[in-house]
Amino acid sequence: MKSFFYKHLPANLTTILIVSSLFLLLLSCNKKPFFEETRTFKDQNWNYDQRIVVFEKFIEKSETPYEVYVDLDLEKDLDVDEFPLTLSIYSEQGEESHKQIVFFFPVMSDNGVAAPNGPKILTKLVYSEKYFNNSGNYTFKILRKYSKYDLYGIKSLKLRIEPKKVTK
Repeated sequence: MKSFFYKHLPANLTTILIVSSLFLLLLSCNKKPFFEETRTFKDQNWNYDQRIVVFEKFIEKSETPYEVYVDLDLEKDLDVDEFPLTLSIYSEQGEESHKQIVFFFPVMSDNGVAAPNGPKILTKLVYSEKYFNNSGNYTFKILRKYSKYDLYGIKSLKLRIEPKKVTK
């Protein structure tokens, strides 16, 4: 019995190695974001009274870097040249960070031509490497900094947090 085991040891190790590699590959291909939440606006109107959109998430302490995105789902281009937003992140420990992003209009395609004025989703990378060093509840606030008027044409606003894709 002992000699049978030792004879087949290389084949057993190879099988274990292949199965383990496939398992790790499947885990790393998971495209699901760490956090994703959408706020939909009634009648495609982000009104001034609700200019701050708040998201909350309990996050475990991690040494993994994350990418933080804001997606703006539009029914049509906004009638502005630029649309600034500020993303503020607050932790239970009193840490806070603030970053401003700007969406420009009209939206230009890669070849420098204005994209058609119609439904589209615009994405901005806010943090390319954000660390959550403490466990606890985090509050994410997105403040629209444009005018005191309602903004028509915005269907929804999405906050996405994804593990940073590490390339070697």
